[in-house]
Amino acid sequence: MGPVDLIEVDKSEYIRTEDVHDILEYDSAPRTWEQVIVEDIIVPIAREAIEQLLDIGFQRLDVWMEEKAVPTAKQKAKKAGKDISIFFSAMKSAIKGEQPKALQIIEAEKKKNNNSVQVVDTVDSKQNEKESREKVEITQAEFEQLVALTKKKCCYACWLH
Repeated sequence: MGPVDLIEVDKSEYIRTEDVHDILEYDSAPRTWEQVIVEDIIVPIAREAIEQLLDIGFQRLDVWMEEKAVPTAKQKAKKAGKDISIFFSAMKSAIKGEQPKALQIIEAEKKKNNNSVQVVDTVDSKQNEKESREKVEITQAEFEQLVALTKKKCCYACWLH
């Protein structure tokens, strides 16, 4: 790079006098009665009304947060904490090689209600045997249609949740 050429600039070039004169002439012109009403009456009233409405809105938001949002968030946080603690206890049991507490509770309940569970199991097993004997043969096109319909319903069910 070579030497830099400096250009001398007069300060009067920075200020455009015609622009300043246009602004001063505009401000010095008398206002119409519509401008006076809008600028001196309507705008201040509208500004005051908007400020009051915003203040009322913020006060109501504050009350709603105290009454509804914060308690709901606390309840959901407690529930999430319980769910996470259950998950971590199951992970801890799995790492130790123990049976998770949930399965221990289920097995204890099964032992208490052993008789009623056996009766239900035998009834269910007989129904399963009958259903397995009755096979329905369908064509390839019907099978593909059934698969497409199942996918569609699953996607729709996932979309709803």
